[in-house]
Amino acid sequence: MLHELEHTLDGAGIGGLPDGSFDRALASFLGTTHARLLAMYAGHRARFAQFLVAELLPGAVVERDPETPWHVFWPVVPGTPIRITVICSGAYDPTAPDQLGPTVWEIPPARRRTGHTDERVPLDALVLARHDGTDVQTGWTFRIARAGTLPSGRLSARHLDGRGIPDTSAAQLAVALLGHLHALV
Repeated sequence: MLHELEHTLDGAGIGGLPDGSFDRALASFLGTTHARLLAMYAGHRARFAQFLVAELLPGAVVERDPETPWHVFWPVVPGTPIRITVICSGAYDPTAPDQLGPTVWEIPPARRRTGHTDERVPLDALVLARHDGTDVQTGWTFRIARAGTLPSGRLSARHLDGRGIPDTSAAQLAVALLGHLHALV
């Protein structure tokens, strides 16, 4: 056993990794992340929602820096990007499969500090993603709000309905977002 362990560590200098270990760890990480998403774990579904929103907005990208207060950057008009925070709510939780989660979103403050400076950076929009069902490939709807128009804290679908913020389909997200934010572009 010790000889096998010593052999697997061949090629690893101080601070280095054994040959192939990075690639194997990355493959394991990606496979496990995919499995957790398909199993509908909330954190993975919420991060996936960011990528889904970016995919539904032509030309949008997910912000690589996790310290920024927005998740998606949509350069709709040159010089006038839209910075979007995506907040996800889901009905199904594999840790409590017999209980449906409420349709609520935790709304962050409209302005948050970045991790790099003390400067406050305004957000342009919130996209509230909702997933219903047990298949992550179906069951998505969205709601759109301008940043700063909703109070921070936990808001329900009924609260949003009362504010005139309806569900929007995936196919209509880009058009609805532009219509809702017409003053920004």
